Amino acid sequence: MLTIYDAPRCPYCARVRIQLVEKDIEHELVPLDLDERPEFIKALNPPSGRVPVLVEDGFILPESAVIMEYLEETHPETALLPQDPVGRARVRSIGQTIVADMQPLQN
Repeated sequence: MLTIYDAPRCPYCARVRIQLVEKDIEHELVPLDLDERPEFIKALNPPSGRVPVLVEDGFILPESAVIMEYLEETHPETALLPQDPVGRARVRSIGQTIVADMQPLQN
């Protein structure tokens, strides 16, 4: 079973939650309070315990963009990225623009 450690108000977690729903991937969502971050999440994603974190069969993967690429590659039957490399690069570029340029302003 795929487990996602998540914070409801976190926009990076929201990206992963949206992908999980769109790809219809069975998962367990474990919501965390970011104001009282548990020590176990710091051990999963040192040093600060940022979320989201994916855990699957002992495999631990932090960072929303990396999790999203992993889910796209391991669940290709519902592709969310274009098939051609140029199209995929354009979509990833838009996503990075949102994360790197717009997201800091929103927060």
